[in-house]
Amino acid sequence: MTTTKSRVNCSQFDDFFVEEVSLEDVSVNKDSIEFTYLIDGEEIRSLIRYNSIILTDPALKSAKDVKRFAVVLAVIYSIQFVALLPERINLYKYSKYISR
Repeated sequence: MTTTKSRVNCSQFDDFFVEEVSLEDVSVNKDSIEFTYLIDGEEIRSLIRYNSIILTDPALKSAKDVKRFAVVLAVIYSIQFVALLPERINLYKYSKYISR
């Protein structure tokens, strides 16, 4: 028994694919972290709000570690854009905060 595979012309889905998802900005505020991404030049903003923590509290380990935490969240949050099958995910701007 043989099966016939149907082939789909992928070019009909070109509007769903993007060239690049770029992490443009990560802002740490008193009770929130805001991420800004560019998807083929179109700005997309996301916000995570915390009710029980003050991110700017000097009692936290350090501002750099809070920023590192925020950038790691931004990287994890960027997974949602994988459905767009980007050619590139550009995290270069914040690469100093991302450990290998």
